[in-house]
Parts: sequence; C-alpha cells; structure tokens
Amino acid sequence: MDGLMPKLSTVFSKKTALATKARPRFSVKPPPRKLLIKPPADWSFPRRTIMVVGVQRSGTTYLCGLMTGTGVLGRPDEYLHTRRALRIDPQRGDDVAFQLSLPNTLGRTENGTAALKLFPFNIDRIFRQANLFDFYPDPVFIFVRRRDTVSQAVSYARALQTGGWRSNEPVQEKPRYSAHEIHGALVDLMISEARWKAYFARNGIEPLELFYEDILGNEERSLREIARHADLEEVEHPLHFEPVNLSVQRDEISAEWRARFLAECADPNWLERRPRKYIQPTLKKFLKLLRGNLYS
Repeated sequence: MDGLMPKLSTVFSKKTALATKARPRFSVKPPPRKLLIKPPADWSFPRRTIMVVGVQRSGTTYLCGLMTGTGVLGRPDEYLHTRRALRIDPQRGDDVAFQLSLPNTLGRTENGTAALKLFPFNIDRIFRQANLFDFYPDPVFIFVRRRDTVSQAVSYARALQTGGWRSNEPVQEKPRYSAHEIHGALVDLMISEARWKAYFARNGIEPLELFYEDILGNEERSLREIARHADLEEVEHPLHFEPVNLSVQRDEISAEWRARFLAECADPNWLERRPRKYIQPTLKKFLKLLRGNLYS
C-alpha cells in the first residue's frame, strides 16, 4: 500500500491540475490567441453597433424582436451562435468569418445601424479566433436583466428539459420538477450575469440596463431609451414598431415550481460556494483517506 501511494498521489495531482485547468480562475490576462480573423479590405463599417447582452431567459429575444420591428435599431439576433448561423446558411454557418459578417448584413438596417445579441458563451468562443471590435468598433451595450431571478431559473431549467426556448416552437419533452436543476440554473445564471458586470467594470463601459419586467407594457419607452443610448437622434416620435410573434411562456406550472422551490430550498443560514473550489478539496480528502490521516 505504501508503495502505491506515490503513484496514486501523482495520478490525482495530475487529475487535480487538469480539473483546475479545465475550469480556470477569473483572470485579467486572456489566453494566447493566434491567427486572428481580420475584417476584409472591402469591409463596410456600420454607422452604429448595438449589442444586446444578457443571460438565458432574461427577455433578450423579446427585446430583439421589438428592435427589429422599428426598422431603425438594427435586427439583432444570435448571429455568433453556430446553430443559428447554420439555419441561415447550411454551407457556411460554421465559418466564424461568415458569422462575424451577419450583424453587418442581416442585422443592419437602412440607417446603418447593425445589431446583434450576445451571451457569455458567444464571447468565449469568438474571442479565440477574432477581435470582435475590429469588425464592430465603439458599440453600445444594452444589458437585459430580470428582477425575478427565481422565475428566470425556473424558466431556464424548464427550457433545458423540454427544448422549448420560444413560445412559437414545439416542446420536445414534458417538464418535470427538479429542485436540483432549478438551483443549478439559478447559480449558472447569476455567475453568467456577474461575468457581464465584471466585463463592463473592467472596460469602463456603462451599458443601458433594461429589466424585462419594465419592458413589458412599456415597449415604446424602452425602444426610445435604446435610440437615445445609441445617439440615434433622427428617430422620430412616436417610434413605430411591429408586434412580436411571441407570448409569455410563464404559466401555472412555472408558478407551482417557483413556490415549491422556495418552500424546499429556502435557508438563510448558508451561501452558495464558489464552483472553482468544489473539485480540488475533494481530491485532497480522498488522498488523506487513503493515507489514513483524513482528520490530520
């Protein structure tokens, strides 16, 4: 057993290093990047770029639909998502250069305003291959949030189960209540939102923050706030926009899950731990157990 311990220690130290490498700590130093894609010589820079950012189930899809309906605030969509780009062009959809062109073609309105929607995982993938702001310099950011974060987590967990991300799309499976999945969705959403906040703070960016609950019923006012934030002074009053072919997906099941989750999981005596600390201590405890000194 004693002879086996150095080998086990080596194995688990390597696994610990791999686990730590797979989930790196937050850093202000990005990993090295090579062969970055550059704008082509004939690239036509948009007059203004509007980036709608947020996390899942925050109302970004609804707001993007409203912006498209104005005809002057761009046509934002998740153009940097490969699955979305493949629906646009099955032949070129997985080409990052093609994806980078879409906000300036499909997402650009006649007044020269380009728009796109971004989630953190879009940035994570694109920045290894291109500097987004070489293509779209000096953008303005619209940070879409949701006040009722528990309902947002319920909606996210339910969409992950059923595949029903939009009200006009069929669901693939029936929803099933899981406090574990709702809590996982809640933590994931809050970490992703915190990443945007850190991004804005580190880059000195002041986004326009819009809450989903405030947009509903105040669509024109929200759109005019976006126009002002983007310095589109020529936008006329009143602002014309087309209705969005989407309906609220929140229903009795959502309300039931929310109430049940709070009843089962509410506990003011503990805080969620930082995910980066989950793996390594567990491996250390296992090694101590093998050595017989778990409580040393």
